[in-house]
Amino acid sequence: MKVQVFLSTKHGGVSLFTDDARLLIDGATMVLRRNRRSCRKPADLEEVRLPVLRPIVLVILALLAVFTGCIVWLQERRIDDHVRDRIGRVKALFRECLLEDSRLLRGLADSLRRDGELQRRWRSGDRDALQKYAQPLFEELHSRCQITHLYFHRTDRTCFLRVHDPQHQDDRMDRAMLERAEWGEGSSWGLELGPGGVFAVHLVQPWRIDGELAGYLELGEEIDHILARLKHVLDVELVVAVDKPFLDRPAWEQGMKRLGRGADWDLLPHVAVSAHTFGPAVSRPITCPTVSQLGAKVLFDEMIDGRRFRGGSIVLSDAADRPVGRIVVLCDIGAEKASMRQLLIMLLDLSAVVALAMIVLFGRFVRDIERRLTALYTDLRTQIEKRKSVEEELRQHRDNLEDLVCQRTLELETTNRHLSKEITDRLAAERSLHDLNEELRRTVGRLDAANNDLKGFLRVAAHDLKAPIRAVGTLVDWIRDDCQDRISASSQTNLDLLGNRAARLSRHMDRILEYADIAADNSRARPVDLHGLVHEIIAEIDPPPGIDMVVEDELPVVLADRTRMTQVFENLLRNAVRYMGKPTGSVRVGCVREDDLWRFHVSDTGPGIEERFFSKIFAMFQTLSPRDEVEATGMGLTIVKRIVELYGGVISVQSVVGQGTTFTFTLRVPAAEAPVVPELVSAS
Repeated sequence: MKVQVFLSTKHGGVSLFTDDARLLIDGATMVLRRNRRSCRKPADLEEVRLPVLRPIVLVILALLAVFTGCIVWLQERRIDDHVRDRIGRVKALFRECLLEDSRLLRGLADSLRRDGELQRRWRSGDRDALQKYAQPLFEELHSRCQITHLYFHRTDRTCFLRVHDPQHQDDRMDRAMLERAEWGEGSSWGLELGPGGVFAVHLVQPWRIDGELAGYLELGEEIDHILARLKHVLDVELVVAVDKPFLDRPAWEQGMKRLGRGADWDLLPHVAVSAHTFGPAVSRPITCPTVSQLGAKVLFDEMIDGRRFRGGSIVLSDAADRPVGRIVVLCDIGAEKASMRQLLIMLLDLSAVVALAMIVLFGRFVRDIERRLTALYTDLRTQIEKRKSVEEELRQHRDNLEDLVCQRTLELETTNRHLSKEITDRLAAERSLHDLNEELRRTVGRLDAANNDLKGFLRVAAHDLKAPIRAVGTLVDWIRDDCQDRISASSQTNLDLLGNRAARLSRHMDRILEYADIAADNSRARPVDLHGLVHEIIAEIDPPPGIDMVVEDELPVVLADRTRMTQVFENLLRNAVRYMGKPTGSVRVGCVREDDLWRFHVSDTGPGIEERFFSKIFAMFQTLSPRDEVEATGMGLTIVKRIVELYGGVISVQSVVGQGTTFTFTLRVPAAEAPVVPELVSAS
C-alpha cells in the first residue's frame, strides 16, 4: 500500500497544529514589539501596525487550519477508497476461489462415481466395506487437494456414511444443495456452515449406476486455504465471523477446540469468530461490537496487537442464500498514518516559517508606511506652522499692503530689465555663433579646396616627373642594348646604377601617391575577411622554401576598405621576408580580442631592430639597410601607420636584437557588432 497523506485529529493532529500556531503567534508578537521599539512617532499619531497585522495573523492561522483540514480529509478519503478497493478485490477473488474449488470438487466427484469397486461396495450396502475402501481415497484427497468432507447419501437424503466422521450416520440431510441436485438432476455446489462454525465449499453429485439413481456423493473443502491465499495476494488480514443464531455454543466451542483455535463466545455480542489470518499469537482479532451491522461501504478502525487497521465486511451466504456470517477485511494503515504524520509536521513547520517570514515582511512594510505617515504628519505640522506664520505676517502687513505692492512692482520691473538684457545678450551671442559657424564652414571649404589642389598637384607632379624618369630608364636600356659590346665594364655598372636609381625614383613617386590617397573618403568600408585576405597575400608573396609563414589564429571579419587592409598586411609581411637576413626563419600572424579592440601581431625571427630606431622606421623614406643592398622605398611602414591611425588604431614595435621583431596594431570592433557576410573574393 502506498504512503498516503494522513493526519487524524484523534492522533495528535490538533495538538501539532496548535504548537505551530503558537510558534507563529510568538514570532508575530516579537515582530510587533521590535517594530514598536524601532519606530517612534508623535503621541497623537494613531497606531497603524497592530490593526493591520492582527487580521493578517488571523488569516494566516485560518489558512493553516484549512490547509491541515484539507490534507486530513484527502488522506482519509484516499485510505477509505483504498480499503474499499481491497474489500471489492477480496470479494471478487473469494468468489473466483469458490468457483475454482467447485470445479475441483466436480472433477473429483466424477472420478469417484466412475470407480467400479466403489460402485460395487455401495450396491452391496456394506457400510464397513465401503468405509474400508473409501478411507484411503479420502486420505489421499485430503493430503493432495485439502478435501475435508466426504459423504455418501441415499436417495431419501439420509446419510449412509461420513468417511471423515464415521460415528455419525443415518441422519437426514435437509440441505438446499441436495434438494437442487434432486430436482435438477445435476451437480450442485455452495458454501455450507458446519456445526463447529467452520465454512466449507460443498458439492453434491447425483450418483447414477447403470442409468439409475443410486444415491448422492458429497465432497467438501474448508475455506482456510482461501483465506491464506487472499492474505498473501492482497496483503490484508481476514476474520471470519458467524452470526450466533446459526450456531450451537457447545458444538461451536467443541469444534474450535478440535481445530486448536481459541473459542471466546463472549468476545462480540452478535457474532462468533471462527477463523482469522493473524496467527495463534493474536487472541482478539477484532473488537468492534457492531461489526455484524456494518456493510462493505461502512468502514471502522481497529487496533490489534499494536497495529492500526481499517476495514469493512463482506456478507457470507450459505447454499440456501441465507446471510449466516461475514468476512471482515482489515488493511494495515499504521505505516501510512505514521509517515504522513511526519510529513504533515514538516509541512506545518515549513508553513509556520513561511507565515512568520510573511509577517516579518508585512511588519517591515507596515513600519515603512508608518514612518512615511510620521514624516507626512511632521511635514503637515510644519506646513501648518508656516501657514500660521504667513497669516500672522499678512495680518501685520495688511495696513501697508499698498507699499508692499509697489515694492513688488519695482522688483518685477528690475527683473524684467535684467531679462530683457539677458535676451539681448543671448541674441547677440547667437548671431556671433552663427557668424563663426559660417566662417568655419568657409574655412573648411577653403581647406578642402586646398587639399584637393594639393592632391591634384601631387598627381600632376608625379605624372610629369615619372615621364622623364621612364624616359631615362628607356634610354639606359637603349644604350645598354646598342653599345653593349663597345662600353667598358665600369660604364656598364654605371648604366645599371642609373637604371636602378630611375626605377627607385619611380617607386618613390608611386608610394607618395599612395600616401596622399590614404586620407580619401572612407565610405568604401565593407566587411573584409582578414583570414582569407592574409592567406591570399602569403600566396602572392611566395616566400622562399626556408621561410615559414603561419597564421596562428582565426582572423576576424572587420569593417574596412579591402585595398587598405591589403596594404597593411602586405607591407608588414613583405618587410618580414625581405629583412629576414638568413635563409631560414618563420613569420607568424595572429589576433586576439581585448574589449572593443582587435589586437593583431606580425612576428618574425629576423635580426631584430635596435630600440633607438623604433621611431625612425615609421618616418618617410627611412630604411635601416642601404638601399643598394635591399631594394626598398622606406614608405611601407609609414603607409601602414597612416592606415591604422585612420581607423582609430595604434601601431607599435617590440624587438630583441638577434631574436626577431613583432609589429602590433589595433583596429576597433564596431559598436554594435552583428554577423556580417564577408566580401566575396575571386579565386584569381
